[in-house]
Amino acid sequence: MNDSQKGFYTTMRTLFATLDREEEAAAREANENHTPLPSFGDSRSDPKEEVRRFYNVWLGFSTAKSFSWRDQYRYTDAPDRRIKRAMEKENKKLRDAARREFNDTVKSLVMFIRKRDPRYVKETVDEAKLQATLLAASQSQAARAKAAFQENLANFQTQEWMQAEDNPVEEDEDEESEVEEAFECVACKKVYKNEKYCPFRLVLLTG
Repeated sequence: MNDSQKGFYTTMRTLFATLDREEEAAAREANENHTPLPSFGDSRSDPKEEVRRFYNVWLGFSTAKSFSWRDQYRYTDAPDRRIKRAMEKENKKLRDAARREFNDTVKSLVMFIRKRDPRYVKETVDEAKLQATLLAASQSQAARAKAAFQENLANFQTQEWMQAEDNPVEEDEDEESEVEEAFECVACKKVYKNEKYCPFRLVLLTG
């Protein structure tokens, strides 16, 4: 696990650089653009930037190779269009299967290396420690807040203005006595203080 010529970092850097060059050549052959893939780096690469980016990109690897060498049939041997279309369909299946196999192989290699990469392992451990520290701090703060709340609750005293009156509010009898009744006659269409004043006595209580 060092940067020597046959060390871990040099060997992996050379391997992934070769894969990247092959992908560049395949994209050029297919007239497609190629975005350079991240280098594996060395023992001094920044775990949070370079190392993390390498694994994130390569774990999503998708080859640009056509795998035309996996074709089983030559189209020039087709006697007609129907047979040619059947050949193309079968060749496409073979190419797609080879492409999936190659992609899975590269991704499996990346995951295999990641488990053993000291840079990634250290970064993962540091991240786990950070999360554990943050969680412990959050729990401690919550415990202190709860204790303070319980203490304030124990020392709380109800103020006089907050206490409800024991006796219900009694209505003022004098105010009730001041309310007078009024009677309206439906015949003469007048309002009387007393129904006896109405000659027709056809009154309704209105107040």
